[in-house]
Amino acid sequence: MSKHYYLSLLFVLFFLISCQSVNNDNNASRLYQAAGDDELDGIVTNGWNDYKSGKLESALANFESVISGGNEKYLAEKGVARGVYSGAGYCSLALKKTFNAVRYFANDMDVNIESAIGAANYYFSKYEYAEALKCFDKFEKLYTQKSPYTRLNEFIDFDVNLEAHKIIFLSLYFLNSADTFEKQRTQYLFIADHTAEIGISPELEKIFSGTFKNF
Repeated sequence: MSKHYYLSLLFVLFFLISCQSVNNDNNASRLYQAAGDDELDGIVTNGWNDYKSGKLESALANFESVISGGNEKYLAEKGVARGVYSGAGYCSLALKKTFNAVRYFANDMDVNIESAIGAANYYFSKYEYAEALKCFDKFEKLYTQKSPYTRLNEFIDFDVNLEAHKIIFLSLYFLNSADTFEKQRTQYLFIADHTAEIGISPELEKIFSGTFKNF
């Protein structure tokens, strides 16, 4: 047979091997996406259940498997409501993986109040009060007395409105700037109106009673 025949045959063989390789590379991703929303919902639910049980490594692994799984449609449509990024962020914070936590929160903190709270808590713990306040820049109505935000993720067991107002109030308080007094007063009035049945930390109550007697 001619040299051209063998060259053509080799070309075909290389082409078939290449196609098989691409097929194998993408196979896992396709199978993961083929699992559908129900299976991904189950993974996220397991993540939150593990988080509440203190199984932080397992919880984080669940959230990260959904984030890295390649199903962008699921993340775009259900990521906020199911708390995928905020869950990964809270787990990372608890595991002291702070860089990863902030990175996860950044994915949806402009639209997800829970991620904004997580990021703000991180900056507040670092005494970076101005940075903590910036986390709420996209939620301007939080600076009014009545906040419209409600719990987005059914697994979050804290009042997101109250938590956000507390962080804003304390950040403004510790910045100790005269031009923030009215904003502090607004936050105080909101918190004072929502703590009778929920309770408030002794530290925050001490600040309230010692500083804002005339409110």
